[in-house]
Amino acid sequence: MKSNRLIWAKFLVVLILIVILTNYSLAIPPVAAEFYGWVIIDGKYAPSGTRISVFDSKGVMCGEAILDEEGKYGFLSCEGDDPSTAEDEGASENEGLTFYVNYVRINTKNSVFWRSGSFREVNLIVGDVDKALPLLEEPKPKGLNQNLYLLFLLVLLLISAFILAIVARKILKAIKRLSKETEALKINEL
Repeated sequence: MKSNRLIWAKFLVVLILIVILTNYSLAIPPVAAEFYGWVIIDGKYAPSGTRISVFDSKGVMCGEAILDEEGKYGFLSCEGDDPSTAEDEGASENEGLTFYVNYVRINTKNSVFWRSGSFREVNLIVGDVDKALPLLEEPKPKGLNQNLYLLFLLVLLLISAFILAIVARKILKAIKRLSKETEALKINEL
């Protein structure tokens, strides 16, 4: 009788552990919102090393990035608030966001909202907007990765053209050879 009780007690403990662990594993936070764009300070592209931070409306920092490339930031993840916890870890759906560039507040609270899984361009301007607009309107400087990609495409195009020229030359030789063989057959038939 005691062994049955012991078995049931062990079973109950295991069942409780499974329920507790299942609750922890089901606590999946929402997918972060991603932001990218240009950062302009006083009419010039921001230097690499510039810090960008984004906060929800309650002042909780939900994302941060450092510019690797002059004026350009990308894949700034703004985490969402996990609804299964009491702590506020990030933004909630449709919550207004505020961006900072090197700890200087950018007025985006009424125009940028958090949405789980969104991917959005947000250009950040510190200083005179009129000085920044020409930089946003003119063609953007290409980054190193874009230049390498374009160079790769050019090399690939040149290699393809070279191979195509070789194949075309071989096809023309084959056509000439077949033409001569056809003429020879016609002469032999006569």
